Amino acid sequence: MKIAIVCNGQLGSAIRNVINRQKNRFTTEVVCTWFDDTAVGKTLSEGALPFSSFTPEHIVENHDYIISNSEYGVTHALGNALTEYNTLITINRTDMFHGTGKNIVDGVGVFSGLMDMMSAVMTKEYSSIDRLDYYVGMNPNMWGGRTP
Repeated sequence: MKIAIVCNGQLGSAIRNVINRQKNRFTTEVVCTWFDDTAVGKTLSEGALPFSSFTPEHIVENHDYIISNSEYGVTHALGNALTEYNTLITINRTDMFHGTGKNIVDGVGVFSGLMDMMSAVMTKEYSSIDRLDYYVGMNPNMWGGRTP
């Protein structure tokens, strides 16, 4: 399972550390890549790749899950690049994708949500579930009190 994190230095480091501490819970390999989207001219965080050196399509193509806490344009580009096999986990940006039919998750509970989805992926080898659609931490007031 490949996870991409697209966000600035401090938050990216925190997310990566939480995921790396949880990796031993699963039977499949978990590879976590961090893309730092800090503005040009600032110091790149240790262990991160520069987001500006990659296209959203390249990031989506090479990762199962993409966690983004970034500018509107970056998150939108990642969402547009999604295929039916990828999931984008955003921080309070799900509303811009409503009705697209893409796998977009609101990441209010990003860590617990990601771990739940990873657990579901791990168990599919023992079950007959073909597809699992998830909404984690969805704000029910976003669409007039209804959750999609």
